[in-house]
Amino acid sequence: MVAFHRFLAWIAFYSHAFGNLIKGTDEILIRDGELLSRELRNNHVTKHDLQEDLRLALHAEDLARIRSARLERSGTSFFCMGSWTLSARHAVPLRRRVSHSTFL
Repeated sequence: MVAFHRFLAWIAFYSHAFGNLIKGTDEILIRDGELLSRELRNNHVTKHDLQEDLRLALHAEDLARIRSARLERSGTSFFCMGSWTLSARHAVPLRRRVSHSTFL
């Protein structure tokens, strides 16, 4: 099993398309201050999860002030307000949808 995992990781390292298939892609959760409900639902992220990360990263409450928010494939959320970006790395990563990428 460990050897199989290493083999898949090796292939994902050399093939971007295979890496996306196994590990997933980043997702935009907020665009121009509007929540993208479909993306939130697809990633099993609630509005409350997003607000919590926003409070931890920016010490702000209002989602409307956010230009964009992205959920990276690592589970880290990034918020973009105006011309600068801040990561919520120190926060507990948001839950991603369950897929085979969970095992890598």
